[in-house]
Amino acid sequence: TLHIFAIDMFFDAIDVCENEDAFDNTMSAGSIWDAAVASLTGWAEGDATVEGLLFFTVSRALCTDDTCKDGKNQINDLLVTAFKDGKSELQKNNCAEAESKIQDIEKLLQTILTDLVALFAENIAQRDNADDLAEGYGVVSAILPFVNKVDAGAASILKENMGTYKSGAFQDKLPVFSALQSYVEKSNIDCSLLTRDICGDRAEETYDDDPGNTPLDDSTPGSDSDGMPGSLAVTSPAPPSTSGGDYWGDSLCRSGVSGGLPNNIDNDEASQSLLGGAYVPTSNVDHIVKLTESVEAIAATASLSEGEEIYKRADENGVSLQCLSTGVSQAEIATTNPLYVQFMYGLWTSESGDNAADGYSSKTFDDGNIFYFGDTTVQDEFNKSSGYDPKLTAETIRVMNIWMAMTTELYRSTALCRNGYVDDASASFNPVDFAAALYFGTATDPDLVNSLDSNGSLYAWAKRAGNQFVDESVGVNDEIISKLKDLQKSFQDCRGLSDEDRERKGLTMRDSAREITNLMMVPMVQNFLDHLASQSGLIDEDSPDQRNFMVLYSLATLPYISICDEDAYDDLFEDLILELDSYDSGTFNDHMETFQGKYHCMGVRCDQVGSLAAAGDNWPQCQEDAAAVSFAGYTPTPGAAPKMSKIDLDMSSILAFIVMGANDAAYDVYNNGWYVRGGDGKPFQSIGTMSTQLQSRAKSLYEMFTENDGIDYTQVTRDAIQATGAFQYTSPLLNSAAASLAMTSIDLHLHIVAKMYLAVAQCQGIDGVNTTDSPAMSWDSAVACTVGSAEGEIEGSVLYDLAEEMCANFQSCNEDGKSQVNVKLIEEFSNGQNKLAGNQCEEAKNSAQLIESYIQAILVDTLA
Repeated sequence: TLHIFAIDMFFDAIDVCENEDAFDNTMSAGSIWDAAVASLTGWAEGDATVEGLLFFTVSRALCTDDTCKDGKNQINDLLVTAFKDGKSELQKNNCAEAESKIQDIEKLLQTILTDLVALFAENIAQRDNADDLAEGYGVVSAILPFVNKVDAGAASILKENMGTYKSGAFQDKLPVFSALQSYVEKSNIDCSLLTRDICGDRAEETYDDDPGNTPLDDSTPGSDSDGMPGSLAVTSPAPPSTSGGDYWGDSLCRSGVSGGLPNNIDNDEASQSLLGGAYVPTSNVDHIVKLTESVEAIAATASLSEGEEIYKRADENGVSLQCLSTGVSQAEIATTNPLYVQFMYGLWTSESGDNAADGYSSKTFDDGNIFYFGDTTVQDEFNKSSGYDPKLTAETIRVMNIWMAMTTELYRSTALCRNGYVDDASASFNPVDFAAALYFGTATDPDLVNSLDSNGSLYAWAKRAGNQFVDESVGVNDEIISKLKDLQKSFQDCRGLSDEDRERKGLTMRDSAREITNLMMVPMVQNFLDHLASQSGLIDEDSPDQRNFMVLYSLATLPYISICDEDAYDDLFEDLILELDSYDSGTFNDHMETFQGKYHCMGVRCDQVGSLAAAGDNWPQCQEDAAAVSFAGYTPTPGAAPKMSKIDLDMSSILAFIVMGANDAAYDVYNNGWYVRGGDGKPFQSIGTMSTQLQSRAKSLYEMFTENDGIDYTQVTRDAIQATGAFQYTSPLLNSAAASLAMTSIDLHLHIVAKMYLAVAQCQGIDGVNTTDSPAMSWDSAVACTVGSAEGEIEGSVLYDLAEEMCANFQSCNEDGKSQVNVKLIEEFSNGQNKLAGNQCEEAKNSAQLIESYIQAILVDTLA
C-alpha cells in the first residue's frame, strides 16, 4: 500500500509542477514529494538497530557485505540520491526531469521487492512456517503486477509457488529463483544491488570448487515391479545457494541464453564436420558431442555407481547428461519449447502426476519437479528393484534427456531469431549446431550404427529403429539432415533483418523446427510399436529387459496423446505402464487401433512409420486417416477435405499450456497455430487470425462483439490466455476455462459464420470476394471448425463437442444418445453443400442462416 501511495504521490507532485492549481494550492509540488519520500523512509530511516517494515528499513536489513560498504546501504544511497535529484528538479520547475527520477525510484523499489521474494523463498524452503508463507504471499502479491507486465511466464511461476497461500503450493525455491532471474533480466534490474544471488553472478567465485555428487533422496523405492511408476529415489537439483554458486546445485549445471545449452567457454572455433561431412557447424559443439561418448560409456559400465558417476559428471561448461534435464531454465522452457510443455502436461495429468483440481498444483511427476521428468525417469531406472541394466539406462538417457534437449535447441533458434538476440550473438553462434551435435554425436560412418552398442547418438538410434520397419515413405535421417542444414542457414539469414522480417523469418523457422521434431518422433513411435509387438507375443525378440523397454517407450510417447484424447491416454498409460505386469496380449489389436488413431497428436503419419518387418502379414493396417473421410457424417467435397478440423487440437494445446503456466507459448499457438497446416507451403493457420477477413454477416457480428457497451469483447480471449486484464490474478484453471469459452463463442463462431457467407458470396460471384478457395472449400472449412477432429466422441471445446455434452443436461439427446441440434447441424451443412454444388446460392444462404440459429442455441445452452 505504501509503495503505491508513494508512487502516486510522486506523480501528484509532477501534476502540481505542471499545473499549480491541480490541488487547489493546498500543497506545493515539493511538499507532496517530501510526503512520498517520508512514506518510504519512515522515522527509522533504515537504521540497522531498528526493526521496521518500510522500504528503507527492509533494504537495510537485507544488505550483505557485497551490497553494504562501510555500514552504508548501496540501494538506499541510490534512493536518497534520486529523492534529492527529483526535488531539486521540481524546485527548478523542470517537471519532465523530475518525472524521470520517479522511474529510477520505481526500479529501485522493484529491486527491493525482488530481493524480498527471494528471501522468503529461502525461509519457506528452510522452515515452511505460517508466518513466512503469509509474508511471502504479501510480497509476491506486491510484485506480481510488475512481473506480469514484462514476463507472464515468470509471474505464473511466482503465483503458483508463493502467490496462492495454499498448503503445499511451495515445493522448492528453484523455480522461484529461476522466475526472478528471468524477470530481473527482462526488467534490466541491476544484479549488483541484489543481496540474494538471483542472477547467479557470484557463481564464478565457487565454480572451481569440487562439485561432488548431487545428494540422493533417501526414500526407499516402492515395492511395485521393476520400473515406472512408484516411489522414486530422485536426484533433485539443489535450490539456489544464498552464498553464491549455481542455481542447479552441486552438479554445477549451466544454462545458455533462452534456456538452451551453454557455449563452450574454452573454444569458440567451429567444430569439425559431423557425420563424416553431412553437417558442418559454425559453432563449437565439442562439449556437446562428448555427451554421446558418455552414453556409450554408460552402456558399457558394470556397476550402478560407475553409471551414476558418468551420468552426473559435469564438464567445465556446466554440461552433463543429467544437466540436460536438471539444468533447464523453467521460465525459458515454458516460453520457447511448446513440445516440452505439451509433454509435461501429459505427465502431469497422468496417474503419476500431481493434477490437483485447484489449478495451483506444484506440477510434479513421480514426486519430482515435472520440469526434470528426464532425470526423474533416469533415476527410476538406476534404482529399479530388478537391478541396474546399463543398456536400458543408456537408452533412457538417450530418449528422455538428449531427445528433448535437441528439441529445445531447435525451438531456441526460432525464439532467438524472433526476439532479436541473433543480432547480439557472436557471428559463429548457432543453436541449430547444438541440436545437430546432439543428434549426430560421435557418429562418423552412417552405416556403422546398426547395433545397440555401436553408437550412442540419436542418428544411430533412429537408423536402428528404421531398420526394423518396411514400407516407409521417407528416410527419417536423410530428411532430418536436409532440414537441419536449411534451419542452420535460416538462423544465419535472420541476422540484420528488420523487426517485421525477423518475425516472419522466425515463424518460418518455427514451422521447420516443428517438421524436424515430427520426424524425430517417427523412430520413437517405431520403437514403441516394436516393443508392444514383442510384449504381445506377435514377434520373438531377444531382449532380457523387454518389460522395462516397453515402459520406457510408453512413457516417452503416450503423454503427447493427452492433448487429443485424455481418456485414450489414461487407458494406454494404465495398461502399458501401471498394469503392464498383467498385460493381456489379446488387447494388442485394440491398443494398436487406439495408438495409430492418435498419430496426428504426435505429428507422425502411417506412411512415415511403415510396418514392422518381423510381423509380416500379421501387422494391423494403419487407420490413422479414417476420420478425414467425413466430419460426423458430413462428407467433404472430393479434393477439398480441409485440415481445419484439427483446430480443436490447437485449442486443447492452448488450454493445456495455460494450466501449465506457459502463457507465452499458449499465446503463440493462438496467434500462429500449431496443428493446422495451410498446405502447399503455406504457414500454420491460427485461431487468432481467423476473423481478419469477414464477410458482411460475420462483420456485423464482430462489430456487435467489439462495440457493445464500449467493450472490446474480442480481447477477452487474449486476456484469458495471457493472464492479463480481468484475468491477471485469477487461477490458471479459471483462465483456461475462460479462454476455452471465448475461443468457441467468439473466434470460432465468427470464423464459421465468415466461411459460410464467403462460400455464398463466391457462389454468387460478387466482385472483390476472395476466390483463393472454392465455395466448397470455404463451406467445408466452416464444417471442420464446427465439428473438430474428435467429432463429439470426447470432452472437447468446439461447438459440436459442447452440444454433445449439453444434450444430456437439457434432455435434448435423440434415441441414439446423440445431440438433436448436432443432427440438425450436419443435415443443414450437407443441404447447404448440395445447394452450392447446384449453384443455388440463395438456398445455400438460407442454410447458413439456419445454421447460425443452431450455433446460437448451443452457446445459450453452454452458458446456462
